[in-house]
This record gives sequence, C-alpha cells and structure tokens, in this order.
Amino acid sequence: MLKIILLGGSNSVILNGLQRGLKETNVELYNFSLGGSSALQNLYEICRNRKLIYSCDLIITESNVNDIIMSMHFYNNTKTDYFLNICYRNINWLYEEIYKFRKKTISLILPWSNYKYYKYINNIHKKLSMKFGFNVIDMQEYYEKNNLEEFGQLKDGAHQFDFIMQELGKNIIANIHNFKKPKNNTNFPMNNPSFAICEATEMKFNHNQKKIYKRENSVFKESIMELSSNSIMCFSNKYENYYILASHTWNEKTNSRESQGYSEKIATVSKLCLNNQHQTVAIETCCLNWFVEFYPFKYQVTSETICYCDNSMEAFYQGLSQNKKEYLDKIDLVAFFLAYGDGEFYDNFKDYDILQNIEIYIDEKYDFNHIIPNVRNYKKGIDEYCRIMDERKLKLYRDQILKLKLEINNFNLKEMQYGLSKQRIYNHLAYKLGQAMIVNSKSILGYIRMPFVLSYIKDKHNQEQKVYQEKIKKDPSLKLPPLESYPDYKEALKEKECFTYKLGQALIKANKTWYGGGYIKLLFEIRKLKREFRKK
Repeated sequence: MLKIILLGGSNSVILNGLQRGLKETNVELYNFSLGGSSALQNLYEICRNRKLIYSCDLIITESNVNDIIMSMHFYNNTKTDYFLNICYRNINWLYEEIYKFRKKTISLILPWSNYKYYKYINNIHKKLSMKFGFNVIDMQEYYEKNNLEEFGQLKDGAHQFDFIMQELGKNIIANIHNFKKPKNNTNFPMNNPSFAICEATEMKFNHNQKKIYKRENSVFKESIMELSSNSIMCFSNKYENYYILASHTWNEKTNSRESQGYSEKIATVSKLCLNNQHQTVAIETCCLNWFVEFYPFKYQVTSETICYCDNSMEAFYQGLSQNKKEYLDKIDLVAFFLAYGDGEFYDNFKDYDILQNIEIYIDEKYDFNHIIPNVRNYKKGIDEYCRIMDERKLKLYRDQILKLKLEINNFNLKEMQYGLSKQRIYNHLAYKLGQAMIVNSKSILGYIRMPFVLSYIKDKHNQEQKVYQEKIKKDPSLKLPPLESYPDYKEALKEKECFTYKLGQALIKANKTWYGGGYIKLLFEIRKLKREFRKK
C-alpha cells in the first residue's frame, strides 16, 4: 500500500479534483490541505504529522496560488517588500523541512498570474526544488506556453476544472515509480529554526472551568478551547522567547439552528488579540477551519504575553469578507504555531527583482510537465460544444423574444397578416427538414451528424405542434387563420414548390415507407428533383 501525503490549499481540498485522482487502488492518501492557507500551513501540518510522513512514499506540496494571494491581499495597504520577504521565508522553511524526510517530493505549481509578483513566488518554489532535488509539475508554464491562461480562470478564477486536476492525480499515481528522490547532499546547511505547536488545551486559563470541545470534518479532527470575551489565556513558560508565526482557529456559531453557507461563515467573525507589554496585535478569525499568519514579522512570547478576544480592536488582518460582519463574543482556538530564534528568519533578503525576472530551468530528470493532461485539446472540445449550444440557446431565446413581443404588443391581427403566410410555410416540417439536409450536405461532418439533426428537428416540431394543439384547445381564439385568408397566399404557395420544401416532403414520404424500400426510392427522388430544378 502506497502512502501519499498531500499538502496544499483549496485546489487540493476539492472533492472531485486532485485528491479524487490520487485515491487509486493500493493508495493510502493523507490530505492535510486547508483552503486559504500559504506554505506556512503546509509546514504546520508537517510539524503535526512528522511520524506519519517518515513512513510515506510520496509528498505532494502545492501552495503557490495561496502564497501569491496572501501577498496580493496586503499589496495595496503595506510595504510590498515586507510580504515578499515573508513568502520567501515561509517557502524556504517548508522546503528545507520536507527535504529532511528524504522522500520523493512533487512541487506542484498551479496556474494563477493575476498579480505583479506571481513569477517571483513561483521562482522561489522552482529554485528550491532544484536545490533539494524535488520533482516539478509547472502548470503555470504549460498554460503560458499554450495560451491557456484565460481558460485556466474560467471556473472561478483561482481553481482549475475538477476533471483536469483529477486526471493529473491519476497521472501522478501512474508515474510514482518514475519520480526522483531528493539529492543526497549532506553538505546542505540546515538553517531552519526550531518549530513548536502550542495547543490551546495546554495554555493557562484565568477561569477554573475550561471549555474544551471536539470538532471534526472529513479531514480534520481538532480539540478546541473556547476563549470568551471575558477570558484571558497565557502561554506556558516553556514557550517563552518563541516567536508566534500563526494561529489556528475553528470558530462556530453556538446558537445557530441553521447551518451557515460559506459567505455567512466568513462574515461571522471575532478578533484574536495578543499583548506582550511591547506590542498588541489583533487578527480577524471567521467560522471556518482557519490558519492565519501573525504580523508584525517577529512577535515574541514573553512572561507577560496574554491572549484574549476583543472585537473593539482594529485588526491588522481583516479577513475575507467585504460585507457587513456579525461579531462573535468568543474564539474557538486550536493552537499557535511558533518558532524559536535559533535559525534563519530571512529578515534581510532583498533579491526580489532578480527572482522576479530570472528564468529558472528545471533539470530534465526532475521536470514532469509531460504528465499534465492535454488541456489544450480539452479546451478545443469545450469551445466547440459551447459554440453549438450557444447557437441553439440563442435561437431559443430569439424565438421566445419574438413570442413575447407579439403577446405584449397585442398587434391587430389584420396588420400582422401580410408576410406571415410565408413564415408559416417555413415552419412546416417538410421545409425544416429540407433546409437541414441542404446545410448538412456541404461537408463530411455534416453527413455524419445529419441523422441526429433531422431526428432532433422532427422531435422538436412534433413537440411544438403538441403545445399548439393544447393551447387552442384551451383557447380556440388562438387558432391561426387558414392560409387562404392571407393577402400573400399566392406567394406562399410558390414556397411549397421550391426545392427545399420538395426535398423535405420526399424525406417524410421515405420515412413512412422505410419498410418497403422508401429510403432507396428517396435517393432516386433526390436525383429527379435536382434535375428538375436545374432545368428551371
């Protein structure tokens, strides 16, 4: 049984996407992905699941889209360098920690380029993959080469079509023995700090009675400590001098009888505050399983550090919702993610422009872009289908508009009559069938689809006639007058003698006598009609 660890964001959470493709026979998939989370959350899950990861066969990490979105989220409000620095730090920490396991690893770079510095962030992933010897699947590069960037955002802007990601997952399983192991280089300096996870249940509480709950879904099962607005929590002495990197919360509306949708969950918030006598920081948490990074860059735990809920504070991180918010008077806290100051924090990294503009090439043995599904062909098929269906829908809408106009305006019947007799001839089944036969006889593809088109026209015509008969049965005044009563009746009769109409009549006749060689006779009838109309 193969064990696979999946670390990522919402692209890896979608049920019918990547994870469905990875769940093949003889595969045990452990999915620790969480929507809206950057590389730091991937690192957090590594620290929580080290024992399991040591026994796995393959690690897949994808965080570039969320790394980009995190930087973009703060782009207009703060110094760009600050958050580019944090991205660089988080991704370096993640890749070094993964490398320590010496397991086959895939860095999956998903397509998303709606941000000035997307290439900078993607290049960090690629550069570190080459440093440590990780396998790379770069869908962003594939989409750019094949002009698929617009197609890649058609679903919702940030996620790929489920069937594409599912097929990619299957291709990964099919190639699992072809992926390379990391480089066996003992000279790599290991610069990461010591990481720690302070669970809420081990924190000091100013009330004698702690409120601890279990909360779970299909992936996660967490112990929750409720921090109410009149409560204060403190860190254990063993975490003194650690730096707080992020908080993990999972709020839930206690008195809600109805389940909340996504938009309600992100708009139901509370503010988690930290004070260490030197700095006070507040971030907004919502009613999701939520991992939020802490700012400023280094926030240190001291003996005076307290944690509390205060919705009157101005939050540095304002959350996802731009709508009016409902505030909870409590926070359901899972844990804090911490780092000791004994390693590299990349405070002084400044090479943003270099990484933004450089082309990083992946060694052939680590380059697995060839297992990306043939999205270009999928796009062609989808485009063709949409063109056909759009035309059908457009015709339907046009017909409906015409009908509504006639009903709304309630024209005088006499004023409408002139010219409508021809239209009624065009609406005869014989004319429709003849017209379809002529149009589809102009290409090989047309001949192939002709039986289906003719069958569709016949069924639709019969349905329209059925609806018409039902309407006049209910309201006889809706019955159309005889053709003879129209001023242009003689002109209409000429249309019944045209090649199109005669061709349709011949097909109807052949269809009624198919058992007696009707279709063979049809071929001779068509030749006869052609000769007659050539003479005319």
